[in-house]
Amino acid sequence: MNASLYELLALAMRYWFAALLALIVFLLTQSFVREWRIEKAVQRRIADTAATLGLRVLSSEDRRVQRGLLLPLDGDSLLGSGGGCDLRLRTRALRRRHLVLRVEKDRVYLYPEGGALVTADGQRVRRGDTLLPGQNMQAGGLVFRLERLQGEEAEAWLDD
Repeated sequence: MNASLYELLALAMRYWFAALLALIVFLLTQSFVREWRIEKAVQRRIADTAATLGLRVLSSEDRRVQRGLLLPLDGDSLLGSGGGCDLRLRTRALRRRHLVLRVEKDRVYLYPEGGALVTADGQRVRRGDTLLPGQNMQAGGLVFRLERLQGEEAEAWLDD
């Protein structure tokens, strides 16, 4: 065989390799997109059937905390004004580490930190007391209501 035939064969193999690589990338991209769409559909179904819980600010002594602000709850969350808090509100109405909220099914267990004053429907909260959807809670100078998030609010939280 002469050199031109080898060059032609090498050129064909390069194009074959490039085409094969492009096909693999295309199929992987399709697979990832399909999986992403399935995951989003499952999340929407979960949001429709099982409500996510959230705390809505009803009133505040501090004007920097917006009334109507929604704080979605997920698992264990630390509420306070400090830097390491999951639910951080920059206000002097809360301690740096004010309250741990533990979400389990359709209720929230409350664990005040360091003797912080927390009340639920007018009663002082002790460690492990529960808060149910529709009940109000006061922590520091803030009043919250526990709500079920459904529809668009729950989807917006799940999409984040």
